[in-house]
Amino acid sequence: MRKKAIIVGAGPVGLGAAYQLLARTDIIPVVLEQSGNIGGPTATYKVSRMDFGLHALFSRLIRLFFTPKTSLASCEQLARQIEEKGGMIYLHQLVYTTYSVAQEVCSIHVIDSRTGELNLFPGDYFFSTLPFSELKPLSLSVATTYKNFFIIRHKRNYHHIFKTLS
Repeated sequence: MRKKAIIVGAGPVGLGAAYQLLARTDIIPVVLEQSGNIGGPTATYKVSRMDFGLHALFSRLIRLFFTPKTSLASCEQLARQIEEKGGMIYLHQLVYTTYSVAQEVCSIHVIDSRTGELNLFPGDYFFSTLPFSELKPLSLSVATTYKNFFIIRHKRNYHHIFKTLS
């Protein structure tokens, strides 16, 4: 049976991690995204239409600094490739809680924001672009570090992680 990795976040880094898992290992990635957008929540960042005074300056700065560095089309293409190779992507999934035993995370409970359905995603490895404290852990241990939980923030970070996994 192939191992499964749960990845929280379908932004460029989360999708890149999922693609690297498929390319370098035999681990199946399952990507969970809170928003309904491939590419993360900043992919469709909307700025208010009230462009006057200081607001106009802030609107321009927000557009300049908070637009994604990779195009949405490339994120959608990457997501399509991930699904073609056997990975799964779920949108509108809000992390409800994470479960751990000893020094390993064993599953993540999420709520589908469209239907209100509570789903359990068990896995062997867990990746997140968010700190673990923001994922609402329900820990059955006092361990603060987990052997199978990885925080990914940028490309250099996940390249180092995959060297240890493969």
